[in-house]
Amino acid sequence: MSSILAASYLPDSQVITLKPEFDALADTDPVKRKGFEGPSQIGFFFHEWTHYLHNVSTIQGLSAFCNLIHLWGVFRFTMEDGVSKGSNILDNDLALNLRQKVEFMLHQRRPGRNELPTTASISNTKFIAAETHTRKIEGTEFDQAKIECRVILSLGGEEKTYNVQIGSHEILESVAHTLESRLVRKLGVVPADAPITPYLLVRGLASHVAPDIQEDVLLACTLASLQDSDPPGMLLEILEHVKGVIKKGECPLTFLIKKTNFVLEKAKSWIDETLAEIDDAFPLDEPMARAVKNTTGIMRKNFEGRLKNPFFEIDLVDKIAADPSHLDSMIKTYGACAIIQQRYGDSNVLDRDYMYDFQLTEQWDEWLSFGYRQMHAAFRFVALHISVEGVAPTGDLELGKNNKCPFYSACSYPLRKNTPDVCATRPWLSSKTNVNEICWYGNAIRTLANNSTD
Repeated sequence: MSSILAASYLPDSQVITLKPEFDALADTDPVKRKGFEGPSQIGFFFHEWTHYLHNVSTIQGLSAFCNLIHLWGVFRFTMEDGVSKGSNILDNDLALNLRQKVEFMLHQRRPGRNELPTTASISNTKFIAAETHTRKIEGTEFDQAKIECRVILSLGGEEKTYNVQIGSHEILESVAHTLESRLVRKLGVVPADAPITPYLLVRGLASHVAPDIQEDVLLACTLASLQDSDPPGMLLEILEHVKGVIKKGECPLTFLIKKTNFVLEKAKSWIDETLAEIDDAFPLDEPMARAVKNTTGIMRKNFEGRLKNPFFEIDLVDKIAADPSHLDSMIKTYGACAIIQQRYGDSNVLDRDYMYDFQLTEQWDEWLSFGYRQMHAAFRFVALHISVEGVAPTGDLELGKNNKCPFYSACSYPLRKNTPDVCATRPWLSSKTNVNEICWYGNAIRTLANNSTD
């Protein structure tokens, strides 16, 4: 079982999903719960947790979260009678603002264009060209970048050339995979092979741009690029700088630490202002507001940690390798997202799956837990409607599995028990339920529908 099959992470919803094969938390009884067993499972979890960590400790993660909150805020103005009427009811300025937010989000989350066949591997490919290409977001001066690469694939005595893009998605996956592999090796196990796309593309890029670079230095380069709202716009430049530092006989890690510290110090005012702006968007004390403000609180603490040690992930690997129980203190120090533990069986069975929250602080309560799930549902509902063209009306959505409530297999609210078809195809109707029975999704819709800031 590979980490690709074992677990996954939803960045905007801050949720790790463990597949049935990875049954660490499958038993609801804490005494009987297996937990993470062996180096591979520890590595799988660390890989996905690393994605969460980069959501809440990097400028890329903060930019993406802030953009998502803004998108959620603009989307609210399309809501009438518990559904979205689409972007056609927005004025021109709001409609443009919404398209800008969608474009930024898709740029950050979508995989880059990749022509390589599945038979490609790091051993039978050679990167021969790489250039950073940028385009501006509509109506702004903000550049978005992709690294456009040319790659020769040697297979069966033949050589073919392909085009490959490296964006934020590929950089984030490269970091997580490298950290997972490093941890598993230190725990005494050979890491499983990973597909070149998306996990090893950055390694291939580095072999072309800076062929003498070591793994530790490449990892630091990718981590440094995450302290920018558009990592692919920085990565090629960082690799070129490091190549020059190595040629001079100087220490590349010292250079990268100084460079990243300078970037973080320079960005400190922007970070503080952005976090305050997010908090101010939620003036009321309600579940989703608590979840958002808990997230910004974690971010503040983690950015302070970055200023002391910009690449602290590398030290975390060493600490966990020395004592896997350090996972607990790691989570308490840097934060943790929710986990959905999938279990075998028919997904239509009530509570087939199990949702687990790491209770990290004394302030953790049921409202906060409810708020994180409400936030997950809200962003899921928004995502159903958006594209580069704008927002589609809810009435135009095709009734199918894409609409299914994200908690469908892990919920026992009255609506899920009594009318499962609604939860499977039109979960937004849950907002019409009795207030004493309203679920996470229903509360998310009610909050979206109330576009007042009073």
